[in-house]
Amino acid sequence: MAPPKSRPRVLSRELKALTESGLIDRMDYGVVPPKVEYRLTRKGKSFVPVIAAIRDWGDAPSHAGRLRRARDRNGSGITGPQAAPRGDARRSFETTSRR
Repeated sequence: MAPPKSRPRVLSRELKALTESGLIDRMDYGVVPPKVEYRLTRKGKSFVPVIAAIRDWGDAPSHAGRLRRARDRNGSGITGPQAAPRGDARRSFETTSRR
């Protein structure tokens, strides 16, 4: 599943914050055109169960309807792991972290 679309400036700011907090590592290859890769650090990998738990909570029948209604009311989509089909968030984190 492709990540939700975001503006480059917002994405850059968020990646920088995640890097500064030690959740992801940034690998800059120093080539033209620019090539940069990100991967989860050990600290970042420790958050995978937390993200999965939040996704599972959001998928629970008692919460899913409320989340959909809130999304429909304010017109914004839910982003993040709860928007992904079950298991995708965990798999994409693990795939990214193996590089």
